[in-house]
Amino acid sequence: MRHARPLAGLALVISLIVAVTVAIGLFRGSFTKSAAVIVLSPRAGLVMNPDAKVKLQGVTVGRVASIETLEDGRAALHLAMEPSSLQFIPANVGADITSSTVFGAKFVELVPPADPAATPLVAGQVLQGEHVTVEINTVFQQLTDILDALDPVKLNATLAELSKALDGRGQRIGEMLSDLDAFLARLAPSLPNLRRDLQALPSVTAAYADAATDFVETLEHSTRISQTVVDRQSDLDALLTSAIGLADIGNDVLGANRQSVTDLLRVLVPTTDLLYEYRQSVDCTLQGILPVASSRV
Repeated sequence: MRHARPLAGLALVISLIVAVTVAIGLFRGSFTKSAAVIVLSPRAGLVMNPDAKVKLQGVTVGRVASIETLEDGRAALHLAMEPSSLQFIPANVGADITSSTVFGAKFVELVPPADPAATPLVAGQVLQGEHVTVEINTVFQQLTDILDALDPVKLNATLAELSKALDGRGQRIGEMLSDLDAFLARLAPSLPNLRRDLQALPSVTAAYADAATDFVETLEHSTRISQTVVDRQSDLDALLTSAIGLADIGNDVLGANRQSVTDLLRVLVPTTDLLYEYRQSVDCTLQGILPVASSRV
């Protein structure tokens, strides 16, 4: 009887240890089959913990088994996925690390792509984390870093100068903003044309680039022509002077005889009309005379 009590106590302790171990294992999913999937993310977030849920359209399809920090600063989330759910998840599924609230714990949200792949997700596949929700404490930390880098005296001086610069100019600033709004409103209908012009700009610049050699050669030839004009400027001056003199002489001749020239042209009108009326006969006559004249020669 004395030996039975210690054995019973030992059996009770062992049973309690086994029960606790089994409970912990069941809670952690140690006895549940799972498929390992890795998610690589720029960061995991401050409140992303192991055993966080993995969801697809609100349905839990796995959990975060562990979180590993890589040498390049990225985080590798090792997921324990339910094997039965893999066949419903496309291979090109996205992964976001998000949370339901600003202060809430994070979980992995699988995002179905717009064009799902025909093959399903398989064990051992690596997914790229596309987005990590920013925690409020991360914002505070970044703000603290900025404030630590600022010199309060310089910041105060800058704000004081800015206040002086804006003092009394509220109406002008308001008018400027109103004018800017009106300008943007007029510009908005032309944005599609501007977009098309920008899209066509690469082909236009490529065409100009292809013609750059010819353009440079043209400039070189223009330079040579300009140099030739400079070298022969005395001859060009004499030519222009002669042309001006000829124009003056022609003006004098035509001015003195303009009435005679007018009468002559008026007299020639019937003759030219007659020639135009019989132009085909004249053409045939000339074509007949040319062979005879050629044979005599």
